[in-house]
Amino acid sequence: VKSLGNINGVLAAEVRLRGFWDIVDAIRIGKTGRAYVVSKHGILVADEDKKRVLGNEDLSGDEVVKSVLAGGTGSLESTDASGHQWLKAYTPIQGLGWGVVVRQSADEAYSFLHLMKVESWILIVLSLGIVLFISAVLARMLVSPIQLLAQKMGHVAQGDFGQHLTVERKDEIGDLMGAFNQMTEKLKKARESERLAVIGKAAAAITHELKNSLVMVSTFIGLLPKRHADQEFLKKFSTVLPQELENWKNMLNEISDFSRKSGFELSDIRMEEFISDFIFLVEQKLTQHGIRLEREDVKDLPVIRANAQKLKQALLNLVMNAVEAMPDGGTIKLSMGESSGGLEIVIADTGKGIPADRLQIIFEPFYSTKTNGLGLGLAVCREIVEQHGGNIGCESVPGK
Repeated sequence: VKSLGNINGVLAAEVRLRGFWDIVDAIRIGKTGRAYVVSKHGILVADEDKKRVLGNEDLSGDEVVKSVLAGGTGSLESTDASGHQWLKAYTPIQGLGWGVVVRQSADEAYSFLHLMKVESWILIVLSLGIVLFISAVLARMLVSPIQLLAQKMGHVAQGDFGQHLTVERKDEIGDLMGAFNQMTEKLKKARESERLAVIGKAAAAITHELKNSLVMVSTFIGLLPKRHADQEFLKKFSTVLPQELENWKNMLNEISDFSRKSGFELSDIRMEEFISDFIFLVEQKLTQHGIRLEREDVKDLPVIRANAQKLKQALLNLVMNAVEAMPDGGTIKLSMGESSGGLEIVIADTGKGIPADRLQIIFEPFYSTKTNGLGLGLAVCREIVEQHGGNIGCESVPGK
């Protein structure tokens, strides 16, 4: 203690070593976890074994002690003379230059992690089972009404306009079922008037398109339980399904006006994205029929003015027509390129071919080579293409 620069006295304090030992001894982790403290010179000053402390055991050569006296904080594993592994954590005691080290048997330290690992795997398996169950239930909830709607559509296509669906849902599928009921009511009223022939053809044409799309979407939804963990699939699923449901509803709502030709809105379509989405929609159906899809990669496809819904409808008709021509499987090749300031799309198959004398009439309404076909698919394709200001044709060699 100084006064005016002179030393007048000395103030000293002491820490009772026994109390310090009690504090260190109280640090316990599990059965084997204990703490010890070393001085700034690496001498053991507190430990469970007091003989080591009283013997001023020098630990300055220990790797952990070197690190903590250098001001480091961390942990590491080490093996003692008997071959037993220890996990040690250390940190310096600020202001004293001392260091505290806590060590625990590696077996005990990691036993909790092993338990957590087992419990985690159990949780994962249980979660996966729950997800699979929920996915199956959701898929069934989606597939069942769509299959019922497809069945009802088949009856409507045959002229039975008395079909009706009980609507208990308030989602997009419920809206679609409601639109179906409205369509059948309008058809029944139309049948009572002189416009029966026109409306009948309109109903057959639209139900033909919806049946193809319903089969595609039903197959698509059926994959949900198997591919629920595929994020790319779920992204496509959440995009494609609402679009298709909306398209179906729009088509059903428009059937009352089908007797008169009306235009449709055009927008800019990026064909690379459009074709990728279309291929994703049909590739599973083609695989089920043993058909391989080849796409001729063309970069920098133009942006065209078109109606995406109508264009997809036309392409889907052409692909399904090709599928029907290859009952034993085959190959469909899709190619595109600029032509006369527009876009040319070519769909080629390895089916049975068409005789030359029929090439001129395949696009006529109600012409079909199938006993149960309505012959509207290619006719609808031609109308859509012509409404876009384009043209459609066919080249074929029987047997190729």
